[in-house]
Formats: sequence, structure tokens, C-alpha cells
Amino acid sequence: IGYGHGVGLCQYGADGLAQQGKNFLEILHYYYQGIEIKKLALQ
Repeated sequence: IGYGHGVGLCQYGADGLAQQGKNFLEILHYYYQGIEIKKLALQ
């Protein structure tokens, strides 16, 4: 479906992963391997 640039997160693929029960962190790590997600303290 479509002609994306082949880089980054595919919205159709992400939707498919969500339909399989993956949460947003699992989906982000699927597309962006090696990333670290953490909360930042607001000052």
C-alpha cells in the first residue's frame, strides 16, 4: 500500500503490530532499534 520512503515508522505496519497486541513502546522499539525512552524531569 503506497510508496513510502522506506525510513522510519510505517503507519500501516504500526497499526498491524497494535492489532497483534503490541503496546506503543514495543512498536517504537520495533521501528527504532537501540533507542532509549525515559521520562524527563520538569523543573
